[in-house]
Amino acid sequence: MPLEQVAIAQFNRGLVDPRALGRVDLKRIALSAERQTNWVPRSLGSMSLRPGLQYLATTRNNLKAKHIPFIFSSADTAIIEITSEGARVLVSEAAISRSGVSSAVTNGTFTTDLTGWTDADETGSSSLFVTGNYAGLTGTDYNAAILRQAVTVASTDASVEHTLNIVVERSTVTLKVGSSAGDDSYVGETNLATGYHSLAFTPTGNFTIELANRSLYTAYVDSVAVASSGDMLLTTPWGSSDLDYLRWDQSADVVFVACDGYQQRKFERRATKSWSLVKYETDDGPFRSLNTTSLTMTAGALTGNTTLTASRAYFVANHVGAIFRLASIGQKVSRIITAASQWSDPIKVQGSGTNPRRFVIDIAGTWVATVTLQRSKDDLSSFADAATYTINQAALNFDDALNNEIIYYRIGIDAGDYTSGTPTVTLTYSGGSRLGVGLITARTSSTVVDIAVLKPMGQTTATPDWEEGVWSTLRGFPTAITFYEGRLWWSGNDRIIGSVSDAFSSF
Repeated sequence: MPLEQVAIAQFNRGLVDPRALGRVDLKRIALSAERQTNWVPRSLGSMSLRPGLQYLATTRNNLKAKHIPFIFSSADTAIIEITSEGARVLVSEAAISRSGVSSAVTNGTFTTDLTGWTDADETGSSSLFVTGNYAGLTGTDYNAAILRQAVTVASTDASVEHTLNIVVERSTVTLKVGSSAGDDSYVGETNLATGYHSLAFTPTGNFTIELANRSLYTAYVDSVAVASSGDMLLTTPWGSSDLDYLRWDQSADVVFVACDGYQQRKFERRATKSWSLVKYETDDGPFRSLNTTSLTMTAGALTGNTTLTASRAYFVANHVGAIFRLASIGQKVSRIITAASQWSDPIKVQGSGTNPRRFVIDIAGTWVATVTLQRSKDDLSSFADAATYTINQAALNFDDALNNEIIYYRIGIDAGDYTSGTPTVTLTYSGGSRLGVGLITARTSSTVVDIAVLKPMGQTTATPDWEEGVWSTLRGFPTAITFYEGRLWWSGNDRIIGSVSDAFSSF
């Protein structure tokens, strides 16, 4: 068989697998190369030498760095430069920088008290100084604890970009910045999770900062300050020796980061020059296997900041930051009502006969209103009135006689039925169970820890049905991350865990 010698004048088809070189019947193989090192194929001509590199800038203080590409779209990109315990963001190949202004926040580090801040708490909520130099904000679920401060802007600084650097120590805080109290024209209402936030805006004059929290567990704010001139720098937990262990993936404006030995983090972009680095936290898992021992757990309260007590020694220092889920024996819900249209969580009543369906109603306090007990037969989509009360009730038994039906009950005050006061309403049912979740915030002893209740507990009695969170300083954190089929996947410590589809903090 005669051989055909083909002259190869160009390699603009790029690389090809060596196993394909025998396909002489394909003309494009003749224009392909098995290997190209430091060459670039041209679409209209022969290959050319790879272009040289250009010096742009040094890393921060010439430190070892890891660069994470941030790609929102082909025309909207940035580079996150991580060095030892700090991160800069480069946009258009230049680090985001801050302007120098004379505007300042009074007592932004909350030294000894909350001087300089105005308490605008809604009914039932509270803003308090917390030992350790924190502002503590505790809401009621319906009403918010609010702190405000009006910041004076010199005429020379009007229409000059300002930046607020805010550190949230615990939980999530809602931030507004506007020209007056309650206004958010400069920084639209946004939630700031536990971590470091650097938010840019341009005021035309004086501006007001508002910090708020509606949750029943206390949020801690560590500091609020107007940034000095210089590059934006986000505080990070990673040292130079950790940089090679960083793993990341991006969804829209959020870059999720894993690193061996550290709790997961998120870089969040709110605007081109407004960025945050926060802890990745969840309130519904993932959890380890259900307890199968005789050890029981007891929550000190249904909601808010309370304690978790083990029946024998269990807790160690590295449990701080872990979450625990308790399945109650029976159901109990309670709510302090401060206005109309406020309701307790529902209880689920089922079974047949008198005692299996009987639950207890308690109403206490000083108040003028009509308290209503409501029921739902269609899985909480709508409620109808079952009974009303205008005076306190102590251990009132209620039996609906709706045998073999599943009914949900809640208690509260309907629209138009509130006059004054703060009744405390409670429903207690011996049947069924509720799942409550608590985050350990401090350790008192091997049997007692402090918790923030992330999801209301179902009882304050001991239960053997509990689960510990998979991730903590004690149990370790994942070391790798990826998105796949709409889920966020974390891996490490012999586990691969995927989130709910399109709900990246839900398990």
